[in-house]
Amino acid sequence: MQKLITSSIYPIEHKLVTDFEIYILYNSLRLHFNQPSYDATKYHFQNKKYNWDTYQKVPMSEVNIYGKMAKDLQTKENVMIALTAHFYYNRPKYVHQCHHDLPEFKKAYQNLKMFLSSPQYFITKDLTIIEECVTIDAIKSKNNSIPKIFHIAQKGIISIESLVVIDHVIGITKYTDKHIKSLSWNAYKEGYLKYSTLICNTIELSLTNQIKQTFLKLKDT
Repeated sequence: MQKLITSSIYPIEHKLVTDFEIYILYNSLRLHFNQPSYDATKYHFQNKKYNWDTYQKVPMSEVNIYGKMAKDLQTKENVMIALTAHFYYNRPKYVHQCHHDLPEFKKAYQNLKMFLSSPQYFITKDLTIIEECVTIDAIKSKNNSIPKIFHIAQKGIISIESLVVIDHVIGITKYTDKHIKSLSWNAYKEGYLKYSTLICNTIELSLTNQIKQTFLKLKDT
């Protein structure tokens, strides 16, 4: 059965993951979200600085975190979803802030996994909110300001994940880039685009058409 959306982290091969593999994934995603020049998808979620030899020098307290994550999350797919969401939403600086028992870690993981498992439900719900609550101006920039739809997503009125898919279809970020030049937009865009490249690669035609039809029906203010 064809997936409505595909991404770099879902669906992938369903196989058990080891603590060493999580060490590699953790450092790859840490670099992805913290170094503008590094793209985890380009380097297949690997970095030559992190390998079996360097893993032997990792403190046991850190190894235990990877081991517990492997035991609890079990598959590479689950780990990639969890770490992707945690790095974007919670901005951990150190591996001990990635403990699977942390409430913010669990919340980010569960929310992203639910979205990726049932994108039609969440996107349809968010498109209904958009159709009922905003005008077409929500995707436009006025007076060098970030379009309202980004603020709506940041407030949780619609999900960031739905916005990523919508953006993939109608090009809100590309439009905004052409119309505003500001430090606040550049700072927001950097993290958002890092997340979006992991969340959405392809979108099935029926969902693409559903998104386009919703925005065609929106009215001007």
